Amino acid sequence: MQVPYLPYAIFSAIIMGVCYLCRFILQRRGSAPKAPTPPDSQQPAPPQEPSAGRRHVSTSIPGSKQSIPYELPTPRKWSPSQKRVLVLLCGNCGKMNNTAQTVCWHCKADLAGAAQHTHTFKTNTHCAVCAFWQYPEDPISLTPCCQAQGHTAHLIDFVRTKYACPSCNQKLIQTQLLHVFRSDKTLRAPIDFRFKVLVCSKCKQWNNPREETCWKCHTSLVTAKAQTHATTSITSCVVCGYGVTTDEVAAICPKCHATGHHTHMHEYVRAKGSCPICKLRMRPTQLLITL
Repeated sequence: MQVPYLPYAIFSAIIMGVCYLCRFILQRRGSAPKAPTPPDSQQPAPPQEPSAGRRHVSTSIPGSKQSIPYELPTPRKWSPSQKRVLVLLCGNCGKMNNTAQTVCWHCKADLAGAAQHTHTFKTNTHCAVCAFWQYPEDPISLTPCCQAQGHTAHLIDFVRTKYACPSCNQKLIQTQLLHVFRSDKTLRAPIDFRFKVLVCSKCKQWNNPREETCWKCHTSLVTAKAQTHATTSITSCVVCGYGVTTDEVAAICPKCHATGHHTHMHEYVRAKGSCPICKLRMRPTQLLITL
């Protein structure tokens, strides 16, 4: 007995046609109609360029869908600078060595008669360890192998734990680094910083002296009292985790008093719009800067 396949084929074709037709109608409804092109006399004016003093930025936080209720300030301008460091040139291999060394790090030759040399270099934009910006006033050090630049505290902590260069993986120890300028105190010793604040007369919270209203109760700071406070002893930055030296400027959150490098705290708050510890919604200008 033969089964009639023709009716089933016709019915399937009709169903598929209806499906394609419905899909086509839905796509047409979802697409926005094109606006008619105005004549040359009614062309819309081009958007105005932002003023030179303000930077046009996105109104959303990177990596988040939350909107920023204020405009981010213009980031600090970086410019390369010339730095000099005094080194000892090995007479055998010609490599640079720290002036406190007695044996060359490369060929292990004696440096008793090594000639002193002033090495001049141009600073890079970012640290080789933390990848944050290097500013002219930051303490900078070099590795003797490939002259990798970085913050002094960051390079010392990296070599102290890894015993190698962060760029070329050459075996190094802490005393072989070349320091442009460095504090006499131990980098990991607790440090007390002092800073000026405006104490709000209503909620008694600390505020940056450059602010006009309190960050918590939004009270005017015209009658606020100016005081000088000292931070608790700190050893590391809350952003990068590396040490903070007395030669560097530190920044503090006005709510939880989280302390870190001024450059790292400023860039984190400018990018995320909040404190890295307590997540307080704030602007970079609300950070408390140490003296």
